Amino acid sequence: MLAALVFAVLFIVVVVLMSIDSLGAKWVRSFIQRSIKTQWEKNTAEAEAWPFEPQPAEGLPDSVRRYLEKSGAWGRKPASVYKMRQKGAYRSRTPVAWQPVEAKFFGFTVLKSSVWYADITPALFISFKAVLFFEKNVGKAWVYFQSLLPLPWKYRQEQYHFFAAWQLAAQFWNPSIFQSKTWAWSLLEQANSALLQGQIGAEHITAQVFFAKDGLPNELRLPQWSILFSEYRDIQGLMIPGHFSFQSKETSGRVLIYEATITDVAYEGDYRWW
Repeated sequence: MLAALVFAVLFIVVVVLMSIDSLGAKWVRSFIQRSIKTQWEKNTAEAEAWPFEPQPAEGLPDSVRRYLEKSGAWGRKPASVYKMRQKGAYRSRTPVAWQPVEAKFFGFTVLKSSVWYADITPALFISFKAVLFFEKNVGKAWVYFQSLLPLPWKYRQEQYHFFAAWQLAAQFWNPSIFQSKTWAWSLLEQANSALLQGQIGAEHITAQVFFAKDGLPNELRLPQWSILFSEYRDIQGLMIPGHFSFQSKETSGRVLIYEATITDVAYEGDYRWW
């Protein structure tokens, strides 16, 4: 009798959690989709008049010029809008268990904004929806518990650096942007490397970029984070990473906190939610 009662209670709890998550997910996605559609349409409307000034090839380090040529980016105007889907895993720190993640990223080059939306499943019947907005030089983030209760992320300084690092890393899926005069490249002493400097929102970014033997980037290194790129593939004439991972630099060494495979990438075109 007791076992049957416990089973009934657990069944009701599961049904309630699933129902809440289903209703919440529908509301969150609807809100995010409206925001993305608005930005997509505005970005598209302003794209034709968007000025793009590439810097002279002779002003770039050899490693950077080889990368832009190898990737198919050289002489090609950056995509005004692009999107990608990711499937991977996240953990906030070690030894916390890995949590499955399915994410979508939308980059609006003309507006200099982006949206990253993720479904995170830390445990059976428990879920979070994570959202990173970057718009008008301001980054904002929310986590929705059971897709319903919004919990604003309170960024400490190192967490904000993560946000800026991701904005920079996302540019490697639209590599033509690195021809722009807004990004400054210079030589490093290490072989097959270059120093990249530019602006992400209100923050000035300085990063080291390391290139593999084939000329494509395999690491983006910032003071607090390292982003590794691999499994390059040709998408619409561009060589872009098919897999990437984030490593946090701790006193004990590098700690892997997020890795994902890119399942889909699309450039330009009309708005469409996957």
